Amino acid sequence: MGPSVVVRNLAGEDVIFIANDWHTALVPLYLKSRFIPKGIYMNAKVALCVHNLAYQGKFQEDHFDYRMLDLPEHFRPAFIMPDSLHQDKHEKASNEHQLLNWMKAGIEEADLLLTVSPTYANEVSTEEERGAGLRELVSRKGMVGIMNGADISEWSPMTDKYLDVRYDIETVLVVKPVVKEQLQAEAGLPVRPDVTLFGFMGRLQEQKGLDILAAAILTFLQKQQQQEKTAQFVLLGTGKPVFEKQVQELEGKFPTQVRGMIESSRRLAHLIVAGCDFMVVPSRYEPDGLVQLYAMLYGTPELVMEDAAKVVAGLERAAGIYGTTWYRSMVLTAMSQDLSWRGPARAWEQAMLTLRQEGRSGEAKPSKIVPGKRPSEDDIGTNWTFRNTQSCSSSNNHSFKNHMA
Repeated sequence: MGPSVVVRNLAGEDVIFIANDWHTALVPLYLKSRFIPKGIYMNAKVALCVHNLAYQGKFQEDHFDYRMLDLPEHFRPAFIMPDSLHQDKHEKASNEHQLLNWMKAGIEEADLLLTVSPTYANEVSTEEERGAGLRELVSRKGMVGIMNGADISEWSPMTDKYLDVRYDIETVLVVKPVVKEQLQAEAGLPVRPDVTLFGFMGRLQEQKGLDILAAAILTFLQKQQQQEKTAQFVLLGTGKPVFEKQVQELEGKFPTQVRGMIESSRRLAHLIVAGCDFMVVPSRYEPDGLVQLYAMLYGTPELVMEDAAKVVAGLERAAGIYGTTWYRSMVLTAMSQDLSWRGPARAWEQAMLTLRQEGRSGEAKPSKIVPGKRPSEDDIGTNWTFRNTQSCSSSNNHSFKNHMA
């Protein structure tokens, strides 16, 4: 029995390594260059989960020595990507302006690609902007989108430790207005149950569409004043100074209608999701819509739009239906969804089992994965383990939305 066989048997298991984003995207390269040649993890596979393809781990080749990675030279082409900042659109990139792209190399060498929703998987595979320079590669490799679940041990209106009063689907229509009054009081806004209260929480940056929301709020509230109507907004988050300033300017123009909380507070996040009548999500794109997911758990419909005119129209429609039978139906429908990890966990399990059954030489075939199918115990086996190479957030996406478009 040779040494390599001894080492492999000592490992005692077949494994799937789950790499997350560019930070651990090189796992399949090290597996293939360091372990498999020695007979270690001969049947192992790597699934690469991409949460946001915009973040790729790109380094200028003349500033980052490839030899530092201690990888064979034959892997170098997998890293190479033109540096678009130094490249005329009509010219090919020169060697002086090439990037070493960790995400690209990981995608090239991984056995399976996954992301946080079917919608985002389609976007990065078909749209140049969303693909961020890797659209063709992702399309060729194939990508599986699995919506994540919520950590209901933290995000549940029935057990929420940050709420003074809690509710479920039977009591939401009575208790939620009480939480709204608490939020209005804490935010320093007039406590008025008849006024529609809109909420936003997230990073104050371009992707989250804070500039879109600020322009929409300005137009909307000016129109409301002309019509002698009113509405309120609570905005929570930190980010770029220019966007923080926009929030503060809105607050200055509408002191009894807008409150900007330029901070990061888990308690306030829970209070806003529970107390607002609607959550506004003006993101330009959203791989992992956590706000939408949490809002539904708390019976708070969302407005999901990506330009100012549509946001204004959505705000007007939302204010018009607040307090109606239609609105109450939306609240109850949102809370009736099962947004836990039960369904997504089964989809992940099925994806791993499908990967296990495919040969190393073939690329992953996402069409084989059936998210709703529960594998049998015989399928699962006893000697196959999943190893996550980097901690994931407990929930990254759900495509469940109450559209007001």
